[in-house]
Amino acid sequence: MQLKSNISTLKDAVRSIVEPMLDMTDQLQIETINGCEQKDSTSCGLWCLVVMELLLFGATPEHWSSYWNDSLYNAVGYLRMRYMLKIHKLQNCSGFGVAEAEGGEDK
Repeated sequence: MQLKSNISTLKDAVRSIVEPMLDMTDQLQIETINGCEQKDSTSCGLWCLVVMELLLFGATPEHWSSYWNDSLYNAVGYLRMRYMLKIHKLQNCSGFGVAEAEGGEDK
């Protein structure tokens, strides 16, 4: 996701889709974070969640190297399970299961 054209596409999508959905037109600040690079072609969603969580808990683009370390790549399996557990807990709390979301019956 490091190419300038990809970053531009992502910014346009956030401005045209995400901001209106959140009723926050022209209120979101979009910054490019350098210092972390996806090393495979399958974990982009996972790394988006990790970056978002780091930002929510105080990481700043100016001091990104204080929060990001390439050793995080060694924890991919753990991170996947961690986020899967969070999703599972959210579904149980809401009483709304995956099958229900897809129009079927949840057991």
